Amino acid sequence: MEWLVLVTFLVGLGSSMLSGMSGGGGGFITVPYFLLVVGLPPANALATAKMGGIGTSFGAITALKGKGLVHKGLVYKFMAITVVCSLIAAWLIPRLDPGLFRRIIGIFLLLLVPTLFINKKGVSSRCTLQAVDWLGVCTIHHL
Repeated sequence: MEWLVLVTFLVGLGSSMLSGMSGGGGGFITVPYFLLVVGLPPANALATAKMGGIGTSFGAITALKGKGLVHKGLVYKFMAITVVCSLIAAWLIPRLDPGLFRRIIGIFLLLLVPTLFINKKGVSSRCTLQAVDWLGVCTIHHL
């Protein structure tokens, strides 16, 4: 049991560092870890990963505050969408069958794998880049 605490700490540390450097995606690591290694039910794995992500978000806010890097107009729009989607997800997820929810998580993770290998500098169409960004942001955020 002690090894599980240490490994969980290391997974959390690694995923938080990755998320902090890349702007998100810690759930890509922590949700499968909580499901497969720790053995949490899907809804608990997602909720635990989201609560852990709060610390990463606060750390990023603290680091970026006052540096002029944040586009406030987009932040407010994204926050509104996020609040609505999060409330819907928080209501829906506990009502889903755990087996179905596990398959949904697996499908989203598989759909996101190609986004890991996209070289944004090589994408010529801005529309394509925006679509990939939004798909990645929305999916990662809700994992």
